[in-house]
Amino acid sequence: MMNIFIISIKKIAIIVMIPCTFLLKFLYIYIWILTSILFVFVINIVLVKAQIGADEVKSFSPGINAIYGIEYFPFNVLGYPDTSARAEIPTINPKEILSLGIDGEIVLKFTRVEIIDKPGIDFIVYENAFNYYLGKKLLTYIEPAEVSVSKDGVNFVAFEYNKESLIGCAGITPTFGENFFKNILSSGGNGFDLSKISLDSIRYIKIKDVSSIIKDPTHPLFDATANGFDLDAIVALNYTSEFTNALESVKSEPVKLELSLNDKKLSEMWFEF
Repeated sequence: MMNIFIISIKKIAIIVMIPCTFLLKFLYIYIWILTSILFVFVINIVLVKAQIGADEVKSFSPGINAIYGIEYFPFNVLGYPDTSARAEIPTINPKEILSLGIDGEIVLKFTRVEIIDKPGIDFIVYENAFNYYLGKKLLTYIEPAEVSVSKDGVNFVAFEYNKESLIGCAGITPTFGENFFKNILSSGGNGFDLSKISLDSIRYIKIKDVSSIIKDPTHPLFDATANGFDLDAIVALNYTSEFTNALESVKSEPVKLELSLNDKKLSEMWFEF
């Protein structure tokens, strides 16, 4: 009798343990899926929405007076702009800017990401232009540069600019560093849209100083003191990478979760990231 009772208790324990074990496995899988969804969500916020600065210098051809900041080159032109820069108080920190000099030229590369064309500005070039008053008239001290871009680092396409107003150049708008991490579109610098030159993606950006234009006394923006474009940073707003592409593929493929016990299907669920 005692043996029968013991056997019955064991059977009851086994019967109870089976659903409990199944439930624990179910909870484990469910938690894993929720964790994966949260991971994708966080990565989208932290990475996909973040700004990415240029991370490599491919070439630098200094122009006349290209001395300032050379001791901190190339690190002073990579990454983000100086967030201490203000409209009327530009950055003059040599750790943050590099003078290209008159007619100087530099090519930066985005190795981690590829800048892509989306509606609006795709990347921003920051220089240390600044506002000042001449009497009651508000003026901007500028040292303009032509901007060209390339997919392969060999064939470049230039953005057009107006030689009178210099609209279309980099280096004609101050940096509002206090806004960079708040609202990048309000952080100054000069933005460029790849759709303007009919390109869908690029990795290389060339900055060529054209300050000699305004050293001509007949130019409406004549300024004899212009010494060449001072590069602070180039930042991508719209981009893609192998990692973000992988996230997109995960997001686009629904995941099927099927639970079964002894080859019998108990439930089926679909998850879409």
